[in-house]
Amino acid sequence: MAAIKGDWYASRSTHNGESYPQDDDTVRFVYATQADGGKYIVAKVWSGDDGDYGGTAKLIAAAPELLAALRLGMEWSEDDGYPDDDDMLSVGERLFRQAARAAIAKAEGRTDEE
Repeated sequence: MAAIKGDWYASRSTHNGESYPQDDDTVRFVYATQADGGKYIVAKVWSGDDGDYGGTAKLIAAAPELLAALRLGMEWSEDDGYPDDDDMLSVGERLFRQAARAAIAKAEGRTDEE
């Protein structure tokens, strides 16, 4: 999966570095800082009056780290030597594996869980 490289972060500022007025909370941006100091817009997060656009932008900004953590968790989980259908797995580990596979597949643009 190819994602925009760089460190992702949520910001109130516009693409040209200007900040929105403090009382204007209608938009948040997610940027990716590049090695040359430049930045790319990853996402513009819009919301109505009752939406949590700031929380959504922060979640999007954390997406690369969350995906990496899920992949690492799956690697550790599968290194225990038990296949998915083995009775030795705890219910929690089965649920974790199922949820992690589904989230990874969604992040990679797949609809399957394998």
